[in-house]
Amino acid sequence: MPILEEVIGIAAAAFFAAGSVLGNPSIALMTSDALQAVTSDEVAAYVQEVDTVEQWDGTAGGLAAMSLEAANDAVRINREFDERQWYRSQIPMKKEHQKLLWDYCKERELDYIDMLALIALESNFDEKCKSTSGRYQGYFQISKIHWESLSETLNTPNAPLDGAVNINWGTRIYSWILMDERVRDLEGNAQRDVALSIYQRGSAGYNRNGLSKTYLRAFYNRRELMLSYFQDND
Repeated sequence: MPILEEVIGIAAAAFFAAGSVLGNPSIALMTSDALQAVTSDEVAAYVQEVDTVEQWDGTAGGLAAMSLEAANDAVRINREFDERQWYRSQIPMKKEHQKLLWDYCKERELDYIDMLALIALESNFDEKCKSTSGRYQGYFQISKIHWESLSETLNTPNAPLDGAVNINWGTRIYSWILMDERVRDLEGNAQRDVALSIYQRGSAGYNRNGLSKTYLRAFYNRRELMLSYFQDND
């Protein structure tokens, strides 16, 4: 028998969401009119695919609740999978800051592992880290001479010890370095080495002294450590 019309108002959105997230395009792409024509047997067959048919009480309300639960479960699983791309408890950095760093890396086309390694090298993930002189501060140990211009350019508070601000600043600085004419046409480790040397020495310092080999060795040690965290499936 046709599904009761009230399922459209009660369950349609959840049903569409479940089909979309769970990869069933025939369900996800249905219009309301099409949904009305679906038989209870067809719905049961679909629900069987997600192993919940035995929980359905045969009512429109039951279908709505079941569809919503399936959608919520799928969203939760997707969220947990996504989290595994950027969060590791071994990294002594706030979870929200790991997520923020991930988001900026995607937005600015940066290598997430590189940025984790750079922060590990510069501040050991200490949000409030200061150099002895106080000139360099925060996750990325950004120089005081840049604070005001960065806050104006990026429309942030002038607050280098605010982790969110420092992540914004540091990733933006590195993205600018990657656009430098000395860097942009390079690839792989060659590009990384020049970019990191400019980051550590400054532009003029790199022109005078070239690659910062000691700094690069320390960076790659930390990069290997960060990679090991993300290769671990536990």
